[in-house]
Amino acid sequence: MPRSLVSNSYAKRKRRIAIIKAVSLCIFCILCVAGAIYLTHLEIFGIDGVTVGGTKITDSEKIKKVISEALYGSYALVVPKSFTLVYPKMQIKKSIIDSNVAIKDVDISLSPNNQSKGYIINANITEEEPFALWCDGKITTDEEKVEENVQNDNATNTVITVSNDFKNVSCFYVNKSGLVFSEAPVFSNSVFLIINGPISFASTTVETPIGQRIPVAEKIVDFDNFVKSIKNNGITVKDISYDAEGVYVFHSVYKNNVFYILMDDRTDFTKALSNFVATLKEYGMSAGLTPLLAKKLEYVDIRFGKNIIFKWQETSKDLKKI
Repeated sequence: MPRSLVSNSYAKRKRRIAIIKAVSLCIFCILCVAGAIYLTHLEIFGIDGVTVGGTKITDSEKIKKVISEALYGSYALVVPKSFTLVYPKMQIKKSIIDSNVAIKDVDISLSPNNQSKGYIINANITEEEPFALWCDGKITTDEEKVEENVQNDNATNTVITVSNDFKNVSCFYVNKSGLVFSEAPVFSNSVFLIINGPISFASTTVETPIGQRIPVAEKIVDFDNFVKSIKNNGITVKDISYDAEGVYVFHSVYKNNVFYILMDDRTDFTKALSNFVATLKEYGMSAGLTPLLAKKLEYVDIRFGKNIIFKWQETSKDLKKI
């Protein structure tokens, strides 16, 4: 047989074998892909339950809805998003945090579902911690006015309006940085510091304060420290009001007698506290205000350094620390 015919026959056979191998490999790959896709749809590899934990003020059902929506559908119309190996964990975490400003963080994990063959996705929520109550300052009744007339080169005559009527006021929880994150019930005797005033001094209307920072956000820790410190002198602060002029009014009580402590946005709270307590001690009130003095006291102005202004109901008297 001629050598050329042998070579052609060998080449055809070799080509045929190569085609068969290629087709077999394609069939094998298709079967592998089909098998993998089939496995992603099996119940034992799917997420079929949701649990939410750690919530106190967040609606758990809304969180479950967010998770269910994130798991709905498929990747490229082939692999279900509920498949445990490729479920969108980071997307779910981000969606949960974005769904509610009260949610600080969330931990996502999987566990076997004892009621089925699949898995449960667990969302453990970490919420913002309430640090104080902020109320919107919409006072409608029982307003009280404290008139100040301070003889000081840097002071002007002002009228400060304060109130302890919270019947028609909306209150919200704020965290330590002054972020409003959730509605709160109105407490007559709150365990939290109560801060009262507008959410903004701008002319534009804010639809909801949730997600906003209150105007005195940077002072909220100073407020809390001051309130806790003067409590050691028997003075309890019921609430704090602020206005657009930067004046802070501490609605205070001593042995059932009401008076006000005045400060502003320029006040050094640490020095103000030290000067206030030192003045009480210097004038024989080391244990705090005496009931007789508290009954006659209208307000104390501690905005002017060591010049502590005591305004009495009958007469005005300046106690200047020397």
